[in-house]
Amino acid sequence: MAYLAYLGFLLLTCVPVVINLIFHPPVFAYHATFGYFPGPIYDFVIPITSTLLIARAETLLWALLFLGLTVSLCEISRHTDLMPQLRWRKLFSSLTKRVWLYLLVVCLLGFQVYAGALGIRPTREDIAQKLGGFRETEHFEIFYARPLEAEIENIVEDCEFQYAQLSAYLMPDGDELSRKVRAYVYASPEQKKQLIGAGSTSVEDPFGHGFHIHTQGFPHPVLKHELAHVFTVPWSPLKVSLKIGLHEGIAVAADWSEGRLTAHQWAKAMREMEIAPSLSAIMGIGFWGHAGSRSYLLAGSFVRFLVDTYGIEKFKGVFPTGNFVKHYAKDLLVLEAEWNAFLETVPLRDDDVAYATYRLKRPSVFEQVCAHEMAALRDVAWQAYYRKDFATAVETFTTMLSDEPDNLSTLRGLMYSAYRMRDYDKALSLATHIVNTEDTRFSPEAMLLKGDIYWLKNEHEKAMDAYVSIETEYGTFERRRMKRIAALSYSDRVQSQPNSAIREERSLRELLRGVLVASKSVSEKMALLSVCIQIAPERWLPYLLTGELLEKEKAWQISNAYLHQAVERLIPQQHGKLILEARRLIGMNAYQQKDYETAQTAFRSIAETTTLSLGEVLSAQNWIQRCQWAESRTR
Repeated sequence: MAYLAYLGFLLLTCVPVVINLIFHPPVFAYHATFGYFPGPIYDFVIPITSTLLIARAETLLWALLFLGLTVSLCEISRHTDLMPQLRWRKLFSSLTKRVWLYLLVVCLLGFQVYAGALGIRPTREDIAQKLGGFRETEHFEIFYARPLEAEIENIVEDCEFQYAQLSAYLMPDGDELSRKVRAYVYASPEQKKQLIGAGSTSVEDPFGHGFHIHTQGFPHPVLKHELAHVFTVPWSPLKVSLKIGLHEGIAVAADWSEGRLTAHQWAKAMREMEIAPSLSAIMGIGFWGHAGSRSYLLAGSFVRFLVDTYGIEKFKGVFPTGNFVKHYAKDLLVLEAEWNAFLETVPLRDDDVAYATYRLKRPSVFEQVCAHEMAALRDVAWQAYYRKDFATAVETFTTMLSDEPDNLSTLRGLMYSAYRMRDYDKALSLATHIVNTEDTRFSPEAMLLKGDIYWLKNEHEKAMDAYVSIETEYGTFERRRMKRIAALSYSDRVQSQPNSAIREERSLRELLRGVLVASKSVSEKMALLSVCIQIAPERWLPYLLTGELLEKEKAWQISNAYLHQAVERLIPQQHGKLILEARRLIGMNAYQQKDYETAQTAFRSIAETTTLSLGEVLSAQNWIQRCQWAESRTR
């Protein structure tokens, strides 16, 4: 009887937990017996929070209640043949002696009633209330954090544009979703982790007909992917596919924005690198057994091939269970062979393969050693770094290296922390170590930092040698390298304007060092750049740096004025990548000002550049489509 009672307790207490997991946004769960389920496997950091402590307090109350019931109701005597017997009548006798038991019951009932408010089992309504902001549009109900009030117009526009694009791809017959999409936008990964249990990971919400993301700039990098999952909800009675590869693959295929390369190119690169698993290995639960980037990209390429070749309607049929024979009259092996033959026709340059090599080296979540412990320490270290507590960052990264002495990510963090502490000798030693390793993932930025350190130490020739020696296909580091080489190429002679109100006794090279290398505030950098423009108005670099800083400060109109000046002075044969970046910023600034004609001109010039990768061209074309869509809404 006691055993059955305990099973009944487990069953009854699991019911609200399961209901909350299925029908409400949280992906975490607290249970008095089974403990704490923290959420997505990609979120390695599991902090001890106030909610966890509250849940543990509830567990303690349950333990005290069972202990109290045992002491109060259990009788062992000669009358029971020394066998424990429950005497339920004792529960209602001597009520004054049982007051503490009744108080425990009342407290536990309170935990159940206020589970949402306490954060143990928050409902959809609890989360919406804590976020605070709400905006309803033609196709969305957007719940957003109050700190995002200034960004809500961009969020609304982004949601509606991505909805229009996905409708055209996933519903080409002109249909629309039967209800509005619920979009939950959090101010930070920390807020999202606290409210639903997912920090850096974005979450689909099929039973809530929506998704959960945190702000990551405009356009949002994963909004379209998560929204695509909402479009597939009507395709399956279970609202999701039983085949993880199909479920995630259609979102990647519909998004079709994977950076410099397309998913087809990523898949072909994996085949050439001989690291691509078979499709059968990633269709089911094996999807999580490989590095996330590989599984997502392979599945996305395959699904895109299926949709482009056989149409969206057949894919809707195969989506729920993955019965390829029923809907395609071919099994997975035959379809995989067709897909492989198609990949042979996909263009892929040597530099694309080199770029893919770094991105695809990440191990699966099941292959990483002490993932949660290391992630927690890494989180502590980088949080300390960003709040400028560099001593704590150095100490934490050093502790991590005692367990993982060859971990390049940790060495990189320690390198930057030492640099910000102005321990240049240590930072230089770490940068040299990273550069000399066989794994070249972080070599370009380590060499860039070496050049910065030499420049700060006024060893200009060594700095120039470091910058010139960098070989990288990564646009960000290549542009930084070009700017530094240009600045170091300027004369170190002190220049001044006799009639100027500003008297500056430093050379143009030294002034630009304060902008490019030294740790200074935006206002300090702007002041230095103002002097640079006055003493050397013919140079392109001060205009470009000023335009970039103003773009980050959302001063879009004046930013474009400086960027146009920079483009006029840049030489296409020498500075092609910098010109493209300047035009990209001009286009984005113009879009924010609703000057869609200027924006389209800028992005069209990028899309027509023959040297760009296919992914970069598609990104520019996507911006053109966004401009055309936004312009059509203003008519």
